[in-house]
Amino acid sequence: MENQYTYVVVLIIIIFTGIIGNICSFLVYTRYATSINILLTALSVIDICLLILATPVFVLPFMHKIFIEDTFQAYVLQYIYPLNCISQTCSVYVMVFITIERWTAIAKPLHVRFWCTTKSAKMILTGVIISASIYNIPRFFEYEIIKDEEDHTTFKRILRDTVLYPNYMVYYYTLLYLLTHFCIPFAAIIFFNMHVIFLILKQKKERLNLTSQQRKEIKTTVMLIIVTVMFAICNVLTFIMNLWENINPTLFSDPKTLSMAYMFNDLANFLVILNSASTFIIYFLFSEKYRTLLFDIFRYGCTKTKRENYYNNTFSRSLSIRNPSSFYNKTSYIKSSSPLISANNNSKKINNSINQTNLSVNSQENPSKCVLSSDQKNSTSLYDNQNEICNEKKLSTNEVNQQMYRKLSKCAK
Repeated sequence: MENQYTYVVVLIIIIFTGIIGNICSFLVYTRYATSINILLTALSVIDICLLILATPVFVLPFMHKIFIEDTFQAYVLQYIYPLNCISQTCSVYVMVFITIERWTAIAKPLHVRFWCTTKSAKMILTGVIISASIYNIPRFFEYEIIKDEEDHTTFKRILRDTVLYPNYMVYYYTLLYLLTHFCIPFAAIIFFNMHVIFLILKQKKERLNLTSQQRKEIKTTVMLIIVTVMFAICNVLTFIMNLWENINPTLFSDPKTLSMAYMFNDLANFLVILNSASTFIIYFLFSEKYRTLLFDIFRYGCTKTKRENYYNNTFSRSLSIRNPSSFYNKTSYIKSSSPLISANNNSKKINNSINQTNLSVNSQENPSKCVLSSDQKNSTSLYDNQNEICNEKKLSTNEVNQQMYRKLSKCAK
C-alpha cells in the first residue's frame, strides 16, 4: 500500500511538471514559424495530451476505489484508451519527421529551403493526424459498454476477444502494431541519427571551415538526437511487452507470470509518461536560446518584446542561397547622413555622365571606334568608376566637391 502511494505521488509530480514544461515549450516554439518549430510545437501538444490522458488510467485508480469499478473502467476503455493510442501514434511519427528534418539540415543544406518549409511541416502534421486517427479506429471497437440486469454499467471485450477474433489480435494488434510503431519508425530514427552523427563528427574535423550558422545547426541537431534517443529508450520496453504478450497470450492471466507481467507493464507505462514529461528538460539543458526565450516569457509575458528582436532567428536557419535584391532595394531608399557617402554617390552619377559624353564625342570624331560591344563598354566604365571612387574615398569631402566641379566645367567646355 505504501509503495502504491509513493508510485502515485511520483506520477502526479511527473505529470504536473511535464504539463507545465510542455506548455512552456509550446510558448517558446510558437514564437517563430519555422518547420522545426512547428514540429516541436506539435510534439509538445501531443505530450500534453498523453500526460492528461494518462491521469485517469494510471493515477485515479490508485486515489479512490470508485475509479477501480467497472463503470469507470468501461468509459476509460471505450473513449480514453483509443485517444491515448492516437496520441502515441502521432508522437512516434512526429519524432520520425523531426529526425528527418535534422538529417536534411545537416546532410542536404542546399535543399532545406525547398524541403523544410512551414507549409510542408503543416502538411506533414495534417497527414500524421489523419493517418493516426484512421489507423486507430478499430481501438474504439475493442470494448463495448454494456449494462447488466441490475442496470450496472460494465464493459465487454469485442475485438479483443481472442476466441471470436483471433486474427485481429495476431495481425492488427500484434504484427501491424509492431511494424508501424516500432520496426519502421525505429529503423528510420536509428538510420538517420547514425548518419547525422557521422556527418557531425566529420564536420568537427573541419571546424575552421564551418560557419556560425552551421555550428548552430549542429548544436540543435545534437539536442534533438538526445530527444530521439530518450524516446527510443523509454518506448523499447513497450515493444518488448507487446512482443512478449504475442508469444505468451496468457501473460496477464497466468498466476505464474501475472505479478511480473503487471510490474513490467507499469514500468513501461511509467517510462512512456517520463518521456513525454522530460523533453522540455532536454531543451532547457542543451539550448541556450531556449532558456533565453523562456526567461523573456517569464519576464515580459507572452507578448513579443523588443528583446526578442535580437533573437529573431533563434530556432530558424539561415538559408544558404538568398535573393539579395530585397536588401539592396531597401538600402536604395535609405538617405545617407554621411557627406562623404553622398558625395561619392554624386561623383558616381557625374562619372557616368562623363563617360557617356566621352563616348558620344568619340563616336562623332571616330565612328570606327564605336564598334565596341556593350559588355566592353560596361566593363570599361565600371572599371573607371571603381578606380575613381576608390581614389575619391581617400580624399576629404571638400576635395571631392572641388574635383566634381572641375569635371563639370570640362564637360561644359
